[in-house]
Amino acid sequence: MTLDRSTVIRSRHHRTAFWHPSVTESAFAPVITRSIIMSDYRAYIIGQDGHFHDFKVLDAVDDQGAIKAANQFVNGHDVEVWHLDRKLGVLKSVE
Repeated sequence: MTLDRSTVIRSRHHRTAFWHPSVTESAFAPVITRSIIMSDYRAYIIGQDGHFHDFKVLDAVDDQGAIKAANQFVNGHDVEVWHLDRKLGVLKSVE
C-alpha cells in the first residue's frame, strides 16, 4: 500500500488526523487539532438551594479563558469554575 499526502491516518483512539508536512518528507505525523482535544474546564451552575444544578464544558486553553467563558452562565445563578479537581473561583450573580 502506498501512502501519500491525502492519506488519512487513524490513531489508536480512532480520531482522524491528516497529513502534515514535516522537515523530513519521509515521516507521517498526525496533526492534533483543537476539535479533538478535550476540555478539562467546567462551569457548575449553582441552584437556589446551593447545590449544583447543571454544568457546562468550557472551551478554554487556560484559567483566564475559562473564567471569561463561564461569565455567560451567570444569569441569576452563581457559577463555580473548575479545572479538573481544582476550583478556580466562584462567579456571583448580581441578583
